[in-house]
Formats: sequence, C-alpha cells, structure tokens
Amino acid sequence: MAGIATLQDTNPLRSGWGEASACQCVPRNYVAGPAVGVGCSKDTECKGDRICRAAQCVDPGEAPLPVPPTPGSAVASAPPPLDGEQDRLRVDGKTPDAAAMARLSDWEGMRVVVTLSSGESVTGTLYDAEEAQLILRLPSANPGLRTTRSVPYGDLRLVERL
Repeated sequence: MAGIATLQDTNPLRSGWGEASACQCVPRNYVAGPAVGVGCSKDTECKGDRICRAAQCVDPGEAPLPVPPTPGSAVASAPPPLDGEQDRLRVDGKTPDAAAMARLSDWEGMRVVVTLSSGESVTGTLYDAEEAQLILRLPSANPGLRTTRSVPYGDLRLVERL
C-alpha cells in the first residue's frame, strides 16, 4: 500500500506534522479556549476571588479602570463660568457699531442672554475657542444688534471682563 494514504495518515490532528509539512494550520499542541486579549465577560471566568470589570479580571478592592473614549467622540470642555448673573462684558463685533457694553443677564450652561447698553437683549452661546477666548456666537435667527442704527449680526468677541 505504498503511495496510498489512509484517512488516518492525512488527518493533521493524528499525524506528526513534520517540519517539512506544507500545512500552515494550527500546531497540534494548540489548546482551545478564549483568544488572548478578549478579556472576561463575567466574574466566573476570573480566577480566585477576582471579578470581571471592564472586560478585565481585577481584585475586588482595586480602583475601577478608566474607560477610554470611543472613537469619534469629542470631549467638550465648557468655558470657565462667569462669576454671576450680573457680570459685565465689553464686546467687539465685526463693525465698530457692534461694540457695546453688555451685561450677562442669564447663564444656563452654555446658553447666555446678554443685555447690551442700548437695552436690547441678545441670546447666544458662550464657549472656549481654540485661541482661549470666550466667544458669544449669535444664532442666525437673531435679528441682529441694534444700537443707534442697524448693525449686521455676527460673532462678538469678549474683549475683557469688567
């Protein structure tokens, strides 16, 4: 029977897989089980009294592991809150007519209502810009700033807190 291979001879789990074997399969000392790096999904998968936390086996008294941010999620940083409801601001706009004294009359998170020295209120969003300036961005629905004459609405830059 030389030259005729039996089923037992071709079975990689039963044959010796010599070094000259062309098979690129898993070696025969492979141990089936969870892949390395997958981690745990329940406490019973951890050894001893260790528990499963964030897909890793940890000691029960160990501090929780920090959760990394998910890809694509941005971490928003809020601007430093102003001191109170009556903080005074001096703002500059795109035109000299837009410069006015303003009073912050409301602060609810990132939404603000600014009352200009002319008595008109403007609602906008206050945030920390890349250049570390506080910006009051007017919504497009705002009719614009009105001082002694009509001023186009746009971005107001906080020049200083008074």
